[in-house]
Amino acid sequence: MTTNPYAPRCASNYPGSAETHKELAHLRSSCESEERRGIRELEDAQQGLLERATSDMEIRLATKQALEDDAIAAYRAEAEAELREHHRIDQEVNEIRCARAKPSRIKWSTRAMELKTAENNLARQNQFKEAQDVYMMLGKLEPVEERKHQRAFVEQSIDRPTRQMRERHASEAARLERRLISREWTERRAQEKEAQVAMLRLANHAEDVRHAHVMDRMRTPELRFPPTMLLQRRARHRDTAVQYRGEQMQSSLYY
Repeated sequence: MTTNPYAPRCASNYPGSAETHKELAHLRSSCESEERRGIRELEDAQQGLLERATSDMEIRLATKQALEDDAIAAYRAEAEAELREHHRIDQEVNEIRCARAKPSRIKWSTRAMELKTAENNLARQNQFKEAQDVYMMLGKLEPVEERKHQRAFVEQSIDRPTRQMRERHASEAARLERRLISREWTERRAQEKEAQVAMLRLANHAEDVRHAHVMDRMRTPELRFPPTMLLQRRARHRDTAVQYRGEQMQSSLYY
């Protein structure tokens, strides 16, 4: 059966269709405006929470670093006090050793021994004048050798050990200072790295939140319920979605 193209058409409700289309357009515009307003409010709220999280992180890092600095200062004070005590004991032991040190028996030179022998031989031979002359020579030589022996004793038994002790103390103090400085710099570098990582992480969170909200604003709202799979929220969406990162950081989820 063929249709007659010249047959009169059925009456159409164009005015009603136009009104319905206008209402749908108004409803869509209202939904878009409401959704964008909600996105803006969520973005402002999350941005405020991110700023608060940044401030809290800075305070937390400052407090942590202050405690670490106090611990380092306490470690330095303890190490220096221990080294000073060690040096004090070493100094007392050295003073006692120096006080108890006694010079060894003097070893006369060959010249002095020859003169003593000559003096005794001349005295036995009744050559008293010559023996007196030799005795006078010994009187001049023996004090010189005694002073030389005393200086050698002081240098070997007192001055040299004391000098070596002081050099050892200076070396130990310098070595301790280098070790303490190395420890302090290592701790300071770790603190700086921790602060940089924390601030970079916060900056990345802020950028992720901004991008997520931009993508939400670009999404076309749906006029249906329930929403399609593209707009359905998964379970625990608020606990894990990037749009709520500021709220999540306040609950220490991403700390």
